[in-house]
Amino acid sequence: DGKTMDYADVSNTFVRLADTHFVQRCPLVPETPESPEAPPPPAPTLVIDEKDMYVVPRLNLVGKGKRRRSCDEEENGERKAKKQKQDGESSEPPPDDGIYWQVNIDRFHQHFRDQGIVSAVANRMDQTSSEIVRTMLRMSEVTTSSSAPYTQPLSSNEIFRSLPAGYNIVKQVLDQYLTLLADDPLEFVGKSGDSGGGMYTVSILRGLLRPPPSRFRPLIRSPLPRRFGSRCARIFRLLLRKKHLEQKQVEDFAMIPAKEAKDMLYKMLSENFVALQEIPKTPDHAPSRTFYLYTVNVPSSARMLLHRCYK
Repeated sequence: DGKTMDYADVSNTFVRLADTHFVQRCPLVPETPESPEAPPPPAPTLVIDEKDMYVVPRLNLVGKGKRRRSCDEEENGERKAKKQKQDGESSEPPPDDGIYWQVNIDRFHQHFRDQGIVSAVANRMDQTSSEIVRTMLRMSEVTTSSSAPYTQPLSSNEIFRSLPAGYNIVKQVLDQYLTLLADDPLEFVGKSGDSGGGMYTVSILRGLLRPPPSRFRPLIRSPLPRRFGSRCARIFRLLLRKKHLEQKQVEDFAMIPAKEAKDMLYKMLSENFVALQEIPKTPDHAPSRTFYLYTVNVPSSARMLLHRCYK
């Protein structure tokens, strides 16, 4: 659009994206001496050191630049190629020579998941509680694995120091909020130990498994009718409400013939929408003396929900 921007602003923004792991370096082919005897592999194995994955090389960028049109880019590209050819080997390669970057898709999944948890806490309690949980998630966003069930433990003092400047709440009020969050039946926040005021974690898995039903359950079950039909969706809603049911109970409550109910349960079981839990009455786990209960496989449904949110 003809607008100009300082190179330093672009560089600083890119560094922030790398620091928060939204972009990462692409893996490279390792530099190993080729042996004349051993044949080269059909495809190279790309590797990268984890500590270098988010390191941005320092570039000396000065002045301003603006987005050029495609025709200008082609002309300038030809000029630059000619100039580089004339310079030959005299100029040194830039610090980021051979370094390529890509979007970290898992980090975006994690970001959308955290947004859902913060929104669920705001609906369950209030805005201040959601801001406390948001602060805890932000403090642990680059130190917690995307598949971890809990964030890194944080003390109330660390959380208090990291709260946004606009939130003028005293330490005593923060401790009261943390206690309320830890005692809530939905268990969005967990507490470990009492020494030094205790350490607090955000229960990511529980936050996804046990959100307010009116907000998340319609999203989790929305693909069922289109994928398996309305009767499967009825069974899925029934399992969400009743938690655990035997096959005979599913048939009776859903009012579906036994053969059809069995086929539908098997379909959802094979796609990981529901899970089967064994409850043996005797230590030998004999099938004739074992209860088999169907339940919703919430981790798989939560992952499906994350993919839908991302798309």
